[in-house]
Amino acid sequence: HHMRHHASLSSHYSLCTGHFEVFFERLKGVEFVEVVAYLLAGITPRNSRLGLRRSEDAELQRSFSERLQHLKWSIWYSYFNDFASRENLGLHFMNWGYRRADGVEYKLPSGAERILGSDPRIRLVNGASLQLYLHLLEGIPLEGRDVAEMSSGRGGFMACLAGSGLARSCIGVDACSGVVESCNQLYADLPNLSFRHGDAAAPLGFSADVVVNVEASHCYPSRETFFHRVHEALKPGGHFLFADFMTEADAEKCVAWLEAEGRFEVEIREDITPAVLRAMENTNDAKLAVIKERFPRVVRGLLERFAATEGSKSRGDTSDGWQGAIYLHLRARRR
Repeated sequence: HHMRHHASLSSHYSLCTGHFEVFFERLKGVEFVEVVAYLLAGITPRNSRLGLRRSEDAELQRSFSERLQHLKWSIWYSYFNDFASRENLGLHFMNWGYRRADGVEYKLPSGAERILGSDPRIRLVNGASLQLYLHLLEGIPLEGRDVAEMSSGRGGFMACLAGSGLARSCIGVDACSGVVESCNQLYADLPNLSFRHGDAAAPLGFSADVVVNVEASHCYPSRETFFHRVHEALKPGGHFLFADFMTEADAEKCVAWLEAEGRFEVEIREDITPAVLRAMENTNDAKLAVIKERFPRVVRGLLERFAATEGSKSRGDTSDGWQGAIYLHLRARRR
């Protein structure tokens, strides 16, 4: 299914074509060792040549394919973040956005102006992405709270929240060390904001009243492991705000795990696919213009897929959502 981004060797290598400098920069030193270990983990001696025999172990084949998938998206996110930071594009979010049917927008926090930008096209894209966060936050008290975002990406939401002065502290955690460094430099003037390098499968190392995760879990090897880490980090009564695209079956699994053994109380389970599609449509022309003007020709097709512009593989036929996939919004309170 195209929305589950099934990985293939051809798509993996096409990603690298024309970007060897960026690719090898991502795969040097300790990072290269980690990538090799990541790819080879779980490969048994009989499959040690990477030529997994079709009839021997279908599950192992699937696991290896998923590892290539996660590596592909990790490299791609790293490239986008590095390029956006280097070229000062002003794009501070990486999600597809949210738009209500009536077009009415949530009131912007006082810290929003800093990250929206002055270019009308950039402002439109950033604004749509921020609206998704504001939808997730609706009704959540933030005053005096410690808020964390896993896979904080370009840091726009954390910077907006910290700049508003609502939360006591804001911590962004991301697996891309380059974007963590650039965010800490860009927002060094906000004393209640920090960004840390971290993996979704590892303990967070701190506690929070609110943990946010937007459009990132599809890149994780295991959502269940990630949910476990969120449960560890959340204070009793704290909230987990989650949004991502997935199949209906995976949505059921997410809810089942959160509710298992009384870990969480799922307060909101919502299919927000129509609102996300409206945001895609509303920002489509702006995204295409920015991609054409600011990015190298060789990556424009990939960027259009990443941004889910009209006609791209990620967008597909939206007459019935994403042909079986939905964009899920969950709000869960830690017991």
